Amino acid sequence: MLAVNAAVAERAKALAGSVPVVAVDVLVGSTEDARTVAALTEASSRLVVDGYPFAPDFAEQAGIDPEHTLRIDDHGRAPAHPAAVVLDQNLGSSPMPYHDRPRGSTLLLGSRYALLRADDGDGHPERGNRPRHLLVALGGDPTPELIDLVGRTLPRVTEDLGLAADVIGGGDLGSLAAPGVTVHGFVADPGRLFASADLALAAAGTTTWDLCRRGIPSVVVAAVENQEPIVRAVIAAGAARGLRGDDAVGPLTELWADAELRGSVSRAGTALVDGRGADRVVAALRSRDVDLRPATAADARLLWHWANDDAVRAAAFDPTPIAWADHEVWLADHLADAGSAIYLAGPDGQAAWGQIRFDRHAEGTGVIDVSVAADHRGSGRAAPLIRAGVRRAFADNPALLRVRAHVRPSNHRSGAAFSIAGLAAMGERDGVSTFEGGRNDDW
Repeated sequence: MLAVNAAVAERAKALAGSVPVVAVDVLVGSTEDARTVAALTEASSRLVVDGYPFAPDFAEQAGIDPEHTLRIDDHGRAPAHPAAVVLDQNLGSSPMPYHDRPRGSTLLLGSRYALLRADDGDGHPERGNRPRHLLVALGGDPTPELIDLVGRTLPRVTEDLGLAADVIGGGDLGSLAAPGVTVHGFVADPGRLFASADLALAAAGTTTWDLCRRGIPSVVVAAVENQEPIVRAVIAAGAARGLRGDDAVGPLTELWADAELRGSVSRAGTALVDGRGADRVVAALRSRDVDLRPATAADARLLWHWANDDAVRAAAFDPTPIAWADHEVWLADHLADAGSAIYLAGPDGQAAWGQIRFDRHAEGTGVIDVSVAADHRGSGRAAPLIRAGVRRAFADNPALLRVRAHVRPSNHRSGAAFSIAGLAAMGERDGVSTFEGGRNDDW
């Protein structure tokens, strides 16, 4: 369920798809707002708080356990909420503004956590040729100054550069209609327009990360004050261009004329955003529900059966079945090694559904092995299990500084699970793809 201020309810319904939308016509963040949300969340297990006006005790007033609360913020502008997971998806975001968050909470920082809808295509197949289509994305509530800037820009780029422009955004954009310019207004699913765009001129909100994900060379504009850090960061990363003074024509012309520059900006953008941010945030939330316990000698048979599962052996670097006698010796050695750890996932008193192991590899490094029981595969459990396991391993072993995973490049499912869990892809060498994560606030 999505509870929103009544003023934006219609747009929210267009964006939400099958998710129910409830219009809350009270002061945002007020006690009355919290009580209204509390009445709506009787059957809900999680709360996402997104907005600056919400007070620190809003989640408590709404009746949601902070352990199941996600707080979305921009550079620490919102009051500190007692949330288990704090998300700042902005490039260049820093832990410093969040020093007062609850102990043990997860801090997700940066554009790899950008909340984007699933991509429905790979963009324009002829983007390397001379640009023909310009996308202008003005956001849900464009300012008069932004509309004026676009109004001054479009006649020149459509006439001088021969670009056809598509304009999307909220508010009254009728003044921008002209030959070569199609004003679409608010579009709930602009995927088709993104896919056909060769260049973009955009207000620097979440749209920035969608443009990066799709590799569309763009000029970004800070339409409001809180977008200024986004503009500075994305330009510094080489993933977009900025205005020249109050002029957008010059930067757009440079991108239009220089294929090498367009390629550079496009590659920098896709390096920042891979489109899996929403999956990573969901995995972080779900990991808080993963119950882990240390393995014991009594788990030997279960671990042996899991290790010899056909799918597990097929994905292993050595697919040879493991003999029971060898497994017994191996498990005893691992349980006696203080630098290694094996955890089983599953509530007390119930059958375990997965395992994650950390083998001591080098000083301060643990190598991950993970598997999910066959009857639980395909349910998205691997990434939350990995994330929960890493968090537990760091907590249990102060000498552990980093974790690493090695997978076959052809094992796309395992690679995706480690990436979604938050480990960074370190590349491929000698037929091995490596993922790595360090001891930090991410977990």
